Amino acid sequence: MAPHRFFIVGVQRGGTTYLYKFLDAHPQICMATPLRPEPKFFLFDDLFAKGRTYYEKTYFQASSDTRAYGEKSTSYLETRHVPGRISRYYPQARILITLRDPMTRALSNYFFSRANGLETRSPEDVFLHSAPAPSLEGVHVSVDPFNYVGRGMYLESVKSFVEAFGREHVIVLVFERFVSRFIEYSPRVYDFLGVNPDFVPSMASDMRINKGIQEFSVSAKVQERLREIYRRPVAELQDYLDEDISFWNDCRWE
Repeated sequence: MAPHRFFIVGVQRGGTTYLYKFLDAHPQICMATPLRPEPKFFLFDDLFAKGRTYYEKTYFQASSDTRAYGEKSTSYLETRHVPGRISRYYPQARILITLRDPMTRALSNYFFSRANGLETRSPEDVFLHSAPAPSLEGVHVSVDPFNYVGRGMYLESVKSFVEAFGREHVIVLVFERFVSRFIEYSPRVYDFLGVNPDFVPSMASDMRINKGIQEFSVSAKVQERLREIYRRPVAELQDYLDEDISFWNDCRWE
């Protein structure tokens, strides 16, 4: 059987690095390198024009044991032309999507932008008053770094990959469950990718989740506003996934 191709497509600040590291530890999985910067091969026109052979030779160093090749690029989930491009080369690809409570994801995204010198507004300016975003002149970014709220509207992004690959080839991992029940979820993920499901990474108990900078406080008004914005989208996503994610409505920024 030919090795599977799979893609971790997002969401940003939703545990994709954690997922990459645990998959990379499996001896039958070859992950695209480097981890940073992400390949984003199917995002940019100039890269995609270089073709499939360039992609496979540039980002993967396989061994004789390799049974699955995977890439992580979190910008893929929010970019509409990406599913079609991936399916053009790999119509049977497996797609892994991690989704996190959209309120805490948005705040983590905000503080990530602050830490990287892109964001200068306060949380109140951003989420309550919709103050104009700082200039990005001279800064290279692949997607809008300030789309904190829109990036959490997951449903249409998930649907675009399901429509391109079929529901049986898309797995959605709820961040809060996956990271807290790692041992339970890992066989399911490994089996989905066609590799030995009994493997347990030696560093499983030592893995750390990149949660962002959370020592900054966020007012109750900001959290309440975000909770209000996401209440209906969360309910609609829950219906589509047929999985209970109502606990997201009770999450708080700690």
